[in-house]
Amino acid sequence: MREASEIHFVMEGKGIVHMAGETSRVEPGQAVAIPPGCKQHAEAMGTEDFKSVYIAYPFWREDNKICRGSG
Repeated sequence: MREASEIHFVMEGKGIVHMAGETSRVEPGQAVAIPPGCKQHAEAMGTEDFKSVYIAYPFWREDNKICRGSG
């Protein structure tokens, strides 16, 4: 299970974040806090690229990774 929390900061484009059974629209300048163990994914809205920067804490490790489609 993922032990790190994450903060995703939206840099460009608009998107939709799906997290913990909820859906939120996000745009540049907004941030999303993701608690440890929370399944989430984001998708772009419209034709613009959706770009975000994320910070994981505590420090991210390879064994802390959950790949898409892993449930």
